[in-house]
Amino acid sequence: MMHKLFPTLIAEYDLSDKVDNVEVMKKIGISGMLMHGTLSKGMSSYMGGYDCALTRLAMKDLQTAIKECLDDYCKEAGLEENVIVNSWCNVLKEGGYVKRHRHDKSVLSGAYYPASDPDDCPLLIENPTQIYKMTETKVYDTEYNVSAIGVPTQAGKLVIWPSYLYHETQKNSSEERFTISFNTLDKSYLNAIRN
Repeated sequence: MMHKLFPTLIAEYDLSDKVDNVEVMKKIGISGMLMHGTLSKGMSSYMGGYDCALTRLAMKDLQTAIKECLDDYCKEAGLEENVIVNSWCNVLKEGGYVKRHRHDKSVLSGAYYPASDPDDCPLLIENPTQIYKMTETKVYDTEYNVSAIGVPTQAGKLVIWPSYLYHETQKNSSEERFTISFNTLDKSYLNAIRN
């Protein structure tokens, strides 16, 4: 008997029929983009702390749809209910990329793609067990030894993953790649820090 132990849940959702992406793209345009150290040849509305672009820019339909997906993810993973604590918009230019990073002080992270181009670079999510595999000689990729997975962009796609996972992109080949990203905390944690 073989056991598949300790799987990592990475979820993809199609929100294309729930969100007005034309309106979302307009709001990205007024989100207050600045250069950010995690992006090469890109701009971000990330301000740190608990700034929430979804709320600040009144993206109610997207915020509601993401919350429904977070609830579904948490149910599947057996987690306490999670709430979005911050969110931001990113735009990568051609040749730009997202540097390898993870989202500290967060339970779950996500990326939503309001528009997509066939030349958009995929989101690369790193296998968290790689650092422990010091002596394995990989013959071919399997679900047990793959070093990273590439999640392609698609208009209306939402991807949710545990915040401890390192992720990045390769160089972007499209003119512009648009993302709205977010972090969460679970309600029990938020209740504890409020009391």
